[in-house]
Amino acid sequence: MKNLKTTMKLGFALILALAVAVAMGGGFAYAMGKPELTSIFSITLFAASATMFAPAGVLFAIPFTQGLCEKIQVSMNQLLGSKTPYLKRTQVGYLQALKSPMNMAGVSIVPVDPGNGKNRSVRIKFIQRAVEGDIITAVPANCDIDNYPSPFEQTVAITKYIATKGVGFNEDEMRKLCEADSEYRASVMSAQIDALMKVLNKQLITLQAANFGRFNPDVPVFPAPKPVTLLNGVLRQAVYSGEADIAQDFSNLDSNDRPIVVGSGILSNYARQINIGCCNEIGQDLSQAGKLDFFEDRFVEGILGANQFIGLVPGYVQLLTWNKYVASYFKENDKFSKGTVMDPVTGIVLDMKWIYDECAEEYVVRLSLNYELYFIPANSFAAADELNGVNFTLRYLAVAV
Repeated sequence: MKNLKTTMKLGFALILALAVAVAMGGGFAYAMGKPELTSIFSITLFAASATMFAPAGVLFAIPFTQGLCEKIQVSMNQLLGSKTPYLKRTQVGYLQALKSPMNMAGVSIVPVDPGNGKNRSVRIKFIQRAVEGDIITAVPANCDIDNYPSPFEQTVAITKYIATKGVGFNEDEMRKLCEADSEYRASVMSAQIDALMKVLNKQLITLQAANFGRFNPDVPVFPAPKPVTLLNGVLRQAVYSGEADIAQDFSNLDSNDRPIVVGSGILSNYARQINIGCCNEIGQDLSQAGKLDFFEDRFVEGILGANQFIGLVPGYVQLLTWNKYVASYFKENDKFSKGTVMDPVTGIVLDMKWIYDECAEEYVVRLSLNYELYFIPANSFAAADELNGVNFTLRYLAVAV
């Protein structure tokens, strides 16, 4: 990003280079007796002499903002494997469960934003499945119509917002650093993302806490978390019947998918004993030994209660996000940069805005995200359907006896 002083230097250098090129080109042309070649000689000499007469690094200086988002992204990816304290990432199990291949498999993400940065909401159309009352056992008269199914619509607006505080980069202070300014900026922004994702994860767990569904047709209302025994005795041995109970709950929801469970405490102890890979430790499933996909998240207990955990049927809860600075709204000049950057750990794309203050000679940057946690509509199943009130998210209490 060039300030006014740099711009004036550049203009002076160009004028000087042009004047010299015209003078020398004309001299050569007339000396050769071919004045018609003056323009050709002048253009050639201007291109060659511009770098000579321009102040070092001025003529071809790259603006601070040019390709800024891409450069920050590359540097963040390079820093990801570092063990330095400021790059240590917190396990945000619920967020990573939502973004996991298990939860995303077979799911077409609703196009909240078609990619032009304009649409913050989406309209979802669906129909209810038939119920037993829609079935007859007697031969009907020809052309009888007893049922007129009608489609339902739901509009989902992206209303929630989260962002970092404005982070400042002072030019005079950055001059004191040994590393390049670009490396320092990437390090600082990488250090901001963990806190942003941690707060986002807590917000999502809080939303989930208010939106748990029914367990099965035999339990129309279950206001408290359902207890499942996972550990037994002084040695805290694993109780496999607890996992069988969870599997039965998912089967009652007509689900054949492996349950996703998110939490810590007793659940975490049980998961380690039966060697269930902690899918979010390095971003991949480490083991297929268990019948559960377990995600470690110590923040679940603080929001739901001690030893409570979340059960998810894959695919029915989705994190919807919307980016502001995409398509024609991605802009960069020598005063500001508005673009996006992806968190290498969660894969979430964040908005990133840089602004330069000429008076203070410093930059300010902010990372932000517009998001919504999507649950299936309350009327996804008809009132007479045994799955009425089900949204495929379950609240459990892990018990040690």
